[in-house]
Amino acid sequence: MRQKRTTIQDVAKASQVSISTISRFLHGRYESMSETTKERIAQVISELNYKPNVLAQGLKGNITKTIAIVVVDISYPFCASIIRSLSTILTAADYRLIVSDSGGDKARERSILESLIAQQVEGIIIQTNGDNNDLIKDIAKDLPVVIVDRQFDITNTINVVTNNQKASFELTEHLFRAGYHDVVYVTEQILGISTRQARLDGYEQACLQFKHKSIIAWVSKDNATSLEAAIQQIRNHAIEKPAAIYTANGLLMLPLYPLIRNEGWNIPEELGLATFDEPDWACLITPPLTCVRQPTSEIGVLCGQAVLEALEQNKNTQKVQIFTIPSIITPRGSTLLNK
Repeated sequence: MRQKRTTIQDVAKASQVSISTISRFLHGRYESMSETTKERIAQVISELNYKPNVLAQGLKGNITKTIAIVVVDISYPFCASIIRSLSTILTAADYRLIVSDSGGDKARERSILESLIAQQVEGIIIQTNGDNNDLIKDIAKDLPVVIVDRQFDITNTINVVTNNQKASFELTEHLFRAGYHDVVYVTEQILGISTRQARLDGYEQACLQFKHKSIIAWVSKDNATSLEAAIQQIRNHAIEKPAAIYTANGLLMLPLYPLIRNEGWNIPEELGLATFDEPDWACLITPPLTCVRQPTSEIGVLCGQAVLEALEQNKNTQKVQIFTIPSIITPRGSTLLNK
């Protein structure tokens, strides 16, 4: 039987350090690495008879001309649009793009990141839930790391986000000014994700400013029972009609929409519908769906420019950089209430 080849992951595990640390050792970058750690890594490499990838090791200065992006859901239009524009700008700069889908799973995301480091990518763009920030912080010591869509204060990283709080406030404001008495906000649990928190904050601020009660339905997009419970909550709640439902993203509106239609509510006369994000089906339904349109093409371009500039400058800033791009409120028939 052919013996399994020792990988950089095996060396990292046996040395009790990160893959990023092993990568630094292999390339002679010993900053912040103790003599004890260096000796332990060298001993493990010898004991496991580890042979680094010949091609990768032979590349002068470890230049692979490869950038990676890791997203939560590659099928979602928000992610697909970012990937398209990112690919365009990287291709023009003679870089290849590796695309990975974590599914929002902590272990899967960590495995992907470790694999990308082993493949010697030169930069990483990631949409993360924040479960592997320790590893991301370690990677950012050596590679340009751009965190997209979510914001985390990790040293050396670049954050590219939209104005979630302001846009959420403006969408809620639109619904109140359109004549809806109550706005039910449908969201998943926050779980430390800055995007979810900012959108919730914007909604609650608008409710406070316009002196309306905040009504929040907590759901899971993959749990049909929780979605049905949200409909039950809306049905039984003391909601003054006309009312509106505002979902925190298009992934929530997608499974919720048929349940809403099954209730027989007249849209937009009895019930207005709006969502953050602009699903690709938003204009295919009747009436068309009011949305917050995020500038995904611009986001992808900015991510690409940021990582390319960081590679060109080749310096460690020891700072967190944040770039915020404004979104656009797009009113459509689902909230055009005739007063």
